[in-house]
Amino acid sequence: MKLGVIASAYGEDFIGGAESAVREFVKQFKKLVPSSEVEVFTTNAGDHDWNPKYDVGSKLEEGILVNRFPCEIRDKKFYDYWNRVQLDSYGLTDEEEYDMLKCQGPYSPKLIEAVEKSDCDLFFTHPLLPIICADAVLKTKKPIVIHPGAHNEAQNRLRIYNSALSNAAGISFSTFGEQAYVNQNFEVGGVPQSVIGFGVSEYDGKIDDSVVEKVKAKYGIGDSPYILYVGRVQWGKGCWILDRFFSTFIERHPSTDLKCIFAGPVYEAPQENDSILTLGKVTEEEKWALLHGATALVNASMAESFSLVLIEAWLSKTPILVNSKSYATSEQALRSEGGFSFSNYGEFEGFLEVLLDEETNAELAENGFNYATKNYSWPTVISRYNTFFESLLK
Repeated sequence: MKLGVIASAYGEDFIGGAESAVREFVKQFKKLVPSSEVEVFTTNAGDHDWNPKYDVGSKLEEGILVNRFPCEIRDKKFYDYWNRVQLDSYGLTDEEEYDMLKCQGPYSPKLIEAVEKSDCDLFFTHPLLPIICADAVLKTKKPIVIHPGAHNEAQNRLRIYNSALSNAAGISFSTFGEQAYVNQNFEVGGVPQSVIGFGVSEYDGKIDDSVVEKVKAKYGIGDSPYILYVGRVQWGKGCWILDRFFSTFIERHPSTDLKCIFAGPVYEAPQENDSILTLGKVTEEEKWALLHGATALVNASMAESFSLVLIEAWLSKTPILVNSKSYATSEQALRSEGGFSFSNYGEFEGFLEVLLDEETNAELAENGFNYATKNYSWPTVISRYNTFFESLLK
């Protein structure tokens, strides 16, 4: 089988959960299915505004042929469309929907032309929202598997996404909750489907107490216990909820030394005080050290389809606390018994107090570790993908 992977961006230093997941998927599929050939079709973008960074052209990277094509940078007109869609998901014409996705980007006609001319047997793309997904499915005659990464937000309800999903060769999902959402909201009953997820690898360096202490000292965390958020620091990721809820927790527990740490590129900064620290972008070693040392990883986002960092937290023997309005992450918390999901401030406070109990924390952490290693090791995940792909080619 020759597998083509269509990615919005592809690079070791590109910051983004979906892009990182796809890149690791490519590497692991190549490694674990040696009889296959994998080729990447992507853009030259280096950030989520799609500014150019990488050279256009084809080159071998870690034994994988990576084809990069020019794309247009994000057009700020996208935000006007986005605001309209928040008020009425069905208020745009078909032409306006397409223009919205084109403005969002990355828009790359040359990438789509290359997919059309390719001799790959099957294509895989993730996530659903970028225009290259809809263009690849609707403008080529190629069999394409979509891993949508869908969640309940206004933009997902655009008609063009229904067209893309209903014309896909197959759909893979991260969670059963995501599958249920897609089947309830899109016309995909006749499309082959499988719940697979993405794998996560443990950090290949050494993380011990000395490394954790060094990182804590560097960022002024000291000996205080802390809860941790990892990812893009912006309100759309639920950071405003965590900021507000934790500030209330501190007001109600003035004697606590618990801190809240935000680690990741900052788009909208939380308030800064002695209890809330915003670190900005951290290294991979620092991220894993912070995960190992945390009382809990907190993801307050209401719109997640998987959240790889939850699995990384469990591999670090750290429990999680997530927003119950995100069906994907709350499902993971429930299935794993490796953390809790909150629906309001009272539950947030109550679960934080439970997580501060060392014995309970250790039990939750062990549950999460066992769940992650059983379900999300790369050999397990790639075997599922390969079986699904092969079934589509019969």
